[in-house]
Amino acid sequence: GSTGKSVLSLIDELEDFAMGKPQTYPQEHSGIFSGEKETETNSAAAASTASMKEAMDRAEAKFNHAKEVRERGRDAKFTKIKQSMHQEDLEDNWEREQKEQEYREEQKRLAKEREQELEREIERNRQAVERAAREARERATAEAQLWAERAAVEKANAEANFSWGFHGTTVFRFLLCC
Repeated sequence: GSTGKSVLSLIDELEDFAMGKPQTYPQEHSGIFSGEKETETNSAAAASTASMKEAMDRAEAKFNHAKEVRERGRDAKFTKIKQSMHQEDLEDNWEREQKEQEYREEQKRLAKEREQELEREIERNRQAVERAAREARERATAEAQLWAERAAVEKANAEANFSWGFHGTTVFRFLLCC
């Protein structure tokens, strides 16, 4: 009974030592560690503890390494997603800017077409006004010439009538006298 109890106590102490708890040796175990047996037991316990500590250190290192790899992978995925989103944003911005540029160019083209059409309309109106003014001048000139010709004819007729009338009267008087 007491040997089983001693082995269990030793295992508990070994676990406590591996976890870094301070060592306490109860009175009942004071006789266990004596002489060569004590050295062998201490060496075996120390070797076992060292090997457990080494195994725990390796396991912790593996765990930390796996954790770092996962974090790097997660960070890489996050970075890739972020870059992808940034790239999409850049593409969306570029596409939007292209559409805005096309819209501005189309508006500019339409404004230029409207301006050219307005200039053509103004030119057509100017030519129509010039044509109407020219035709009015030509009509006025033709009417003035016609009026002048009529006036000249009437004057000539009036003079001829007067002259005929005066000479005719004279001729008639002359004929009557003789």
